[in-house]
Amino acid sequence: MKRLLELLLVFFRDLIPFIRPSNRGGFTAFVILVAANSIPVIGVIFFNWHPIVLLIIYWAESAIIGFFNLVMMFISGIIEKGQFSPAGAGLAAIFCPFFMFHYGIFMFVHGIFIAVMYIIITTGSPAGSGEPGIEFFGVIRSFIPQEWTFRGVMGSELSAVTALFINHLVSFYMNFIRTKEYNNTTPPDYMVRPYKRIVIMHMTIILGFFTIFLSGLKGAGVVIIWVTLKVLADLKMNLGDFRAQQKKQVANQHS
Repeated sequence: MKRLLELLLVFFRDLIPFIRPSNRGGFTAFVILVAANSIPVIGVIFFNWHPIVLLIIYWAESAIIGFFNLVMMFISGIIEKGQFSPAGAGLAAIFCPFFMFHYGIFMFVHGIFIAVMYIIITTGSPAGSGEPGIEFFGVIRSFIPQEWTFRGVMGSELSAVTALFINHLVSFYMNFIRTKEYNNTTPPDYMVRPYKRIVIMHMTIILGFFTIFLSGLKGAGVVIIWVTLKVLADLKMNLGDFRAQQKKQVANQHS
């Protein structure tokens, strides 16, 4: 217990300066991150979204992370020190398709994993919490708004995916475009970067699966704890990326 408290104190000691209001960039990213991840909780608790929706939302977030990583690979390849780089463009032409291939395989396996978990939840619960009347593809169809209007999208499960996309779009602008990170990186630098975050997400999914499974798909508190852990993990990863970026900028200035 003492060791756990020490780790928590170190975590929040490092995190608080990053998200305090005076740190405009970090605080803005923190607010958007929390807001985006609050939508699934609100949907499950107040709008009766099926908890399996959270697994699908996190799968969609993995796709969003891969998309922005691919964009960063491309931009970091074609631009070097503020100018077009033919050599970097050649690297991007090689590494971008390769990333799409292996990340696509990862997303496919990730999706199969979620489908298998859904089948276990709905048909194989020893606690009697299975819900065979809920069809997996029916849950997926719930992401399609009845009306393609702002109100229609916000009233559907797609709103959570949209919010997470906006969160990563803001992060892309603040941490890549505004800081001109592309001047200090090349396409190979991004080949494995998403997997650090995805590993944490996988751990969250597995934890969420077992907690939802054991709670009989009814525990609002479980959903809140699950998403809170996911937000804290995201904040820790953002902080790590921010520090790595600062170190690289300092190293480039002295080289």
